[in-house]
Amino acid sequence: MKLNDSLIDSVKTLFLRPHVFAQRRSFHLVTGVYFSTYIAANTTDTVCSHNRADSKYPKFVVTSLVNGGVGVAKDRAFTRMFGLKPPTGLPWGTYGLFGARDALTIFASFTLPPIIARRMQTLGYSEEFALNAAQIVCPIGIQFFSTPLHLTGLNLYNCPQYTLSERAAFVRREYLKSALARCMRILPAFGIGGVFNRKLRKGLNPQGAPPSYLS
Repeated sequence: MKLNDSLIDSVKTLFLRPHVFAQRRSFHLVTGVYFSTYIAANTTDTVCSHNRADSKYPKFVVTSLVNGGVGVAKDRAFTRMFGLKPPTGLPWGTYGLFGARDALTIFASFTLPPIIARRMQTLGYSEEFALNAAQIVCPIGIQFFSTPLHLTGLNLYNCPQYTLSERAAFVRREYLKSALARCMRILPAFGIGGVFNRKLRKGLNPQGAPPSYLS
């Protein structure tokens, strides 16, 4: 089955038979990554709030470790499930590239948006608009930088015999459609999802104080 046919089939299944889509292993792997990432980020925010500490860098470290671990495990499964050859062990280079790719996404999803939002507010934008816009744009924008890491990692696994120039040609050939596909995947996960996560936390704790159960 061609890639486009597979994507069309997945979309049809999602909307026409969502109960079947939810039973797929690929769905379980992806949702597991996102749930664990948000749990790590929110837990770190809560603990730092309780200790009156800035959560910016602790959240990046903790969330990167959690997302990197489960994300690389997910990609290992996907690469073996949909690779161009019989399943084998992933090279260390692929693990490293996938880890760097995920760290960039985490930085752009949880650390960078507040920084960009504060800068936007100095330019006259409202706080709510700035926070929402930064949360949408940052995770999407970083995909144009992280996609070459993703493609090179895949190519190291699928075509270990390629030369450096052959890998570069592969990345150039696949870059645009892969970057756009990754943008579309990240938009609901860490763009819109990040906005709803912030609003949910603010709704549960409007004053921004540590939760009462930690007092």
